[in-house]
Parts: sequence; structure tokens; C-alpha cells
Amino acid sequence: MAPISWGAGQWLWLSTAAIALGLSPSAQAMPPTSVIPPHLPNLRISVYQESGNCPRLLGLWAWERKYEGGTEYTVIPDTLTIGGPATLVGASDRGIEYTAPLQSRYASCVGETLEQPERYYHARFQNGQVTFRVDFTALPSGLYSEITHLNVVNARPYVRWAVVD
Repeated sequence: MAPISWGAGQWLWLSTAAIALGLSPSAQAMPPTSVIPPHLPNLRISVYQESGNCPRLLGLWAWERKYEGGTEYTVIPDTLTIGGPATLVGASDRGIEYTAPLQSRYASCVGETLEQPERYYHARFQNGQVTFRVDFTALPSGLYSEITHLNVVNARPYVRWAVVD
């Protein structure tokens, strides 16, 4: 695997599987521009409130592109409507994690997103922060996942990842 620096200590590890999928290292190193769609998020995940004042929903722009032998997923959680700029915490073969400070009106929130069809996406609210995760451990057994783009775009988390059958 070869590391690619996104700056500010953020690294993305690329494997030969990504290159075999036609996702060249140079293409992966170029974060997309103007990726925030002009419409409202197309997916809304309910937030279960344990205590404090929580947002009712977390909006996501999410889409997928199927190709022979797999699917490519893109997700952009709209954390900016409930908080401040997101920061990449880490990425591994188990998943990806970002945090963002919550707006003052939601700073007391303790809660998390409820189970949804897109079970790979999860958010936890506590200590004045929202933590957004893409969870690869939720994939069915036998599937291989690969991060293809990882960045913060327009202050929001941006993840593109692929699953190979």
C-alpha cells in the first residue's frame, strides 16, 4: 500500500485492489470539486435522543454507482447544519471517523442515529461533538471494501468507498 497525504496529517492508504478497479493513485489524490449537491440531502437518518437537546435528523447526500464486480458509494453528511467544520479523526480497514463541534443549541445532546437501511453510516452525539462513522464491519461477510476518496469538502466529511464482490 502507498500513502497519499491530504495535508494536515491526514493520510489515505491505497492498495493494489483500488488500482485494479481503475482507481489510479493520481485520480484518488485529486479531491473532487464542488461536490456538495445543490439540493437538500437525499437521505435523512433519525437521531435517538438519550438526553439534552438533539437534532431530530441528520441529513446525508448519499449515492452509489454499480459496476461489474462491485459498487462505489459516496456519502457526505450534512454536519454543517448542526455543527461546525468537520475534522477527519481516522481511517482504517474497519471504517472512517470524523468529528465536528455541535452548535450551541445542540451542545447538550447525548444520542445517536437509529438503525437504518444504510447501516454503514452512524453518528454519535455527546460532549458537544458529533462523531460520524462509516462502518465497514457492517458489510456482509466475504465482501472487500476500499476507500477511494477521503476528505473534508466545504467543511463537511466526504467519503467515497467501493465494495468488491
